[in-house]
Amino acid sequence: AGSAVIFAGVTVVIAVCGLSLVGIDFLAVMGFASAISVIFAVFSALTLLPALISIFHKRIKVNKLQSNFKKDIDTPWSKFITGNALAAVLLGLIILVAAAIPVSHMRLGIPDDGVKPADSTQKKAYDIISDKFGEGFNGQIPMLINVKDKKDDPQGLQQDLQSVYKDIKDKKNVDIVT
Repeated sequence: AGSAVIFAGVTVVIAVCGLSLVGIDFLAVMGFASAISVIFAVFSALTLLPALISIFHKRIKVNKLQSNFKKDIDTPWSKFITGNALAAVLLGLIILVAAAIPVSHMRLGIPDDGVKPADSTQKKAYDIISDKFGEGFNGQIPMLINVKDKKDDPQGLQQDLQSVYKDIKDKKNVDIVT
């Protein structure tokens, strides 16, 4: 079963990394992130799952089926995992937590044209827009207001929108409010 998990995992990793061949940055980043997730899922399936089954085997109800497999063909890896189940679970959790620590410092987002090479057309256009229109113009955050409740009261709607406009326009780093 372990070789099937590894084969399936490698197949999926190759497939999602293939998204980078399209040439769209968003798809490439999404593919690489998916590949990392699949690698950790394979790692968990090969270490944590057998160890947890070894610990909780008395609570798992299994129908007894006849098997043609011999009991003595266990691999050294499976003997280690099932023989030291608690240690394997702890080791697996320590490795997964250590690998997850950098995630707490991650800044999520897709790179824009500001990170392209300085001689690329995209970077030059990005810099020109930033210089002419101001810093942050390339990364605007639109805000929508739900006016469904006030659609029958245009005067009240106008007053509410003016109030929101006044509150937002004086905030730091807000350049345009329309």
